Amino acid sequence: MSGEAVFEMLKVFGQAYTELGVAPKDQVFAFPTSYFSRCFVLLFIFLLQKNIEENRKSRQVYKRLLEVAAEHGWGEYRTHVAFMNDVMNTYSYNNHALLRFHETVKDAIDPNGILAPGKSGIWPKRLRTAAT
Repeated sequence: MSGEAVFEMLKVFGQAYTELGVAPKDQVFAFPTSYFSRCFVLLFIFLLQKNIEENRKSRQVYKRLLEVAAEHGWGEYRTHVAFMNDVMNTYSYNNHALLRFHETVKDAIDPNGILAPGKSGIWPKRLRTAAT
């Protein structure tokens, strides 16, 4: 945790917003907080609009911000269920070793795949190909 890291994050996400043609004021952009002792938390909140096209654009912006964060080694802590597969896919080290580990545990403790299928991007064996 450092001021330099915060400035880098602001620069990187600011560039991403510029590339996407979105002004941060169009979305709710919260500055980083540090209530966890080992990390900064940055909240991106996208408001639900009555305009379907605006909602579609917000989803595209969020997905791109996930990619940008992953490119810089920054992980997503929590996300809406609609983006859980996208977030899990950013943890791609060693051919998605983390996901494979979670799937192994999921298959062992929930062989029928009835407990929270798809939560955090972890799908039961019977639904894995449909989810991707």
